[in-house]
Amino acid sequence: MAVDTYRLRAGEPKTQVFPKDTTTTVVLVGDMIKIASGLVSPATAITDNVAFRGVALTSSDAGSSNPVTVALPTDDSEFDYPLDTSTALLVDDYLHISNANSDAQTLAKSSATTDPVAVCTLAGTVTTARIKFLMPERYIGDAS
Repeated sequence: MAVDTYRLRAGEPKTQVFPKDTTTTVVLVGDMIKIASGLVSPATAITDNVAFRGVALTSSDAGSSNPVTVALPTDDSEFDYPLDTSTALLVDDYLHISNANSDAQTLAKSSATTDPVAVCTLAGTVTTARIKFLMPERYIGDAS
């Protein structure tokens, strides 16, 4: 189960406040965040890379109308994120959002260049990867 964990290791992301769906959405600190129809929610599907915006800096309970502050990754922002399984990674390997744990805080190595949201910045066989999120203009793949 995911917990409130902000994993910034380097750089200074910009921040922006977004409204969230108030019905059933729970946002935890550290969740990868997507945006749809102007509202943010946790990014839990591999294809959420297209709508990815950043990492939650604040949490918001279900039913709450509290907005969510999101760290918008910059070129110098590096984060540590858990992987769905121990994985051998090389620098510049692509990673996508993993839906294996049904949370918005887990990544998996991409076997292709379809739908990545991040690249590895530190090689090794690891359960937590040092990553840089891809900036929206550098997204690869699509949500089809």
